[in-house]
Amino acid sequence: MDIFDRRLVLVVGKGGVGRSTVAAAIAAESAERGKKTLLYETNANDRFGSFFAKSAVGTEPVQLAPNLYAVNATPASALAEYGLMILKFKTV
Repeated sequence: MDIFDRRLVLVVGKGGVGRSTVAAAIAAESAERGKKTLLYETNANDRFGSFFAKSAVGTEPVQLAPNLYAVNATPASALAEYGLMILKFKTV
């Protein structure tokens, strides 16, 4: 099975090995192939905004290119989203 046939691709590894670069390359190719793609960082110093010549990616999803979106979730933003989706109120 081709990597681009997968619904979810996780790029993991120790720091400094090029995870962000590989994730951005896979996401860009997936978007070019017409798949709606989300680059998801967790509590990281944003790299994806500059990779795509855009502003820094924050806790709200932003479009970086056609079919390509990114978000940099923090524990606080994830908890707030959970509160809205599951608990149906904003203050947790």
